[in-house]
Amino acid sequence: MKKNKFLVLLSGLLIAGVAGAIAATYSDKGESSISVTDTNGDVAVKMLETRYITQYLGQYGKQVLLKVQTSTEYWSDREGLASQSVIEARSQKDGFKNVLWKSTDEGAKADYVNEEFVATTKYGCCGDFDRHTLYNIETGVSPATYLNTDFYVISVPNSDLTYRYLAQIEDKTAPASKNGQDYIGAVGYFDSAGRITKVRFYTKVTPGWGTQIDSVKVLNLAGGSSKNALRGNELELWDSDGVKVAAQAYQGFGISGEIHFDNKDLKFTVAVKGDQIDASNVEVSPELAFEVVP
Repeated sequence: MKKNKFLVLLSGLLIAGVAGAIAATYSDKGESSISVTDTNGDVAVKMLETRYITQYLGQYGKQVLLKVQTSTEYWSDREGLASQSVIEARSQKDGFKNVLWKSTDEGAKADYVNEEFVATTKYGCCGDFDRHTLYNIETGVSPATYLNTDFYVISVPNSDLTYRYLAQIEDKTAPASKNGQDYIGAVGYFDSAGRITKVRFYTKVTPGWGTQIDSVKVLNLAGGSSKNALRGNELELWDSDGVKVAAQAYQGFGISGEIHFDNKDLKFTVAVKGDQIDASNVEVSPELAFEVVP
């Protein structure tokens, strides 16, 4: 019986291909533990957990593996908890041999965020904000810490432009007061590379009152005929569909918020134009002051 030379050749190529394929395996392990102490019914819990975030692996991902070790401690007779997260990033490109970056903060958990970040969460106590610190998945650069769920993604369809973000942020460098007015909070416009512009807000707060920014929303400011679409926390700039130049694409949107205390109801709107905060187009209530900080 004569053999088909084509089939013989094809079989040989397949066998050679399988034989030539090299499977590289990286393995790791981490500790998880719990300790519970009962003192006359008051319970103290200490936990250590190790978790791996794998969403960034694969041919079309960032090819980064994250190892997160989180320790938490909480008590039944008081509010709040103590926490710490250690994040270690390794690259698939070198077989996970070297640590790309490492970070330690007070987060109680860590999550994959929007293709570009991992975010740790520090839970607020007694009415304070939850704080989410963002880390660039490839570099470890942290452009911002956003507060509660006040975080919005801005994207341009059919373009290779990277995402932009608008959020209420923690600003540890802000002064407690300026020109006789009290610092209230800030919003930021930033990208994953670490570029950020902040807008700080100030007003004279009645003694004995506390306040903060709330009711934060992303805004489409492009007019009634705009094709821009808000889906969840992402604003898709369809008016800029296919635009490749950031300064032309990122415009016609903004962020708003409110500040309440005593009998005061203050509001602000911040617009973005030309891929930056439009300092000439920040609208605030008469008793509210602001500064744009590049």
